[in-house]
Amino acid sequence: MVVLAEATDVPPEFLRKIVQWLHGAGILWSRQGPSGGYVPSKESGEVNLLELASVVQGPLVVNECFANLTGGPSSRRPAR
Repeated sequence: MVVLAEATDVPPEFLRKIVQWLHGAGILWSRQGPSGGYVPSKESGEVNLLELASVVQGPLVVNECFANLTGGPSSRRPAR
C-alpha cells in the first residue's frame, strides 16, 4: 500500500480508506497473510466509472433543474 501511495502521491491513510470502501462495495477482495493484499473481484471491463465514483462520493443524482421536465419553474433553461 505504501508503494502505491508514494507512486500516486496520495497520503497512505487516504488510500487505505478508499481501498476499504472498494472492498466494502465488493469491487476488491482482500487476502490475509504474508502474501495478502487486495485483488480486483471483477474484470476491469466490468467496473465502470459511475460505480467507482458512487463508492467514494456516494450516490450520484441528477440536478433537480434537469430532472424536472414537467414545465414548472425549475425546468426553464438558462438564458443564452
